[in-house]
Amino acid sequence: MASIFDAFPKKLTVNYPDKPAIYDNIDVIEEEAALQASIDEYYELTGICTDIYKVSPDTWSGWGNLELYAFDWYVGNFSDERHLVIVISYDTSDAERLSQGERFAAESFAWEAIQGDDTDPIITETMFKKFREYVMDYHYSGESTGETFNAAFQYA
Repeated sequence: MASIFDAFPKKLTVNYPDKPAIYDNIDVIEEEAALQASIDEYYELTGICTDIYKVSPDTWSGWGNLELYAFDWYVGNFSDERHLVIVISYDTSDAERLSQGERFAAESFAWEAIQGDDTDPIITETMFKKFREYVMDYHYSGESTGETFNAAFQYA
């Protein structure tokens, strides 16, 4: 019976002062308040603190790829294994068009998610696969970045 109980994810015990946050360095997240509310709710339900960073490719080009940049950001800023870091990248020209209210599936759109080891029982491979599908489906249907990630976190 104990092994069945252990198979169900449990809310992580929060032992850090962080709160979920959005850092939009290129000013392209629309519906930021709704996305913030979603990551706050996700935090309350799971104990996983999510930080979302929006950057241009110039920010991470020295790392060779966005995944390495996101990983280095995680390990350089958090000493625990209970965070989810999402780094979203748009080329500067795409970011400018998005900030002016244009809606399109930007070709320069890229994103990476890095999760701490303690989140594995909650953010399983199956769950993250569906999360990724929400992001890509919403993005390529022309939804804004805020709406795209809001839908994925509502699923999560």
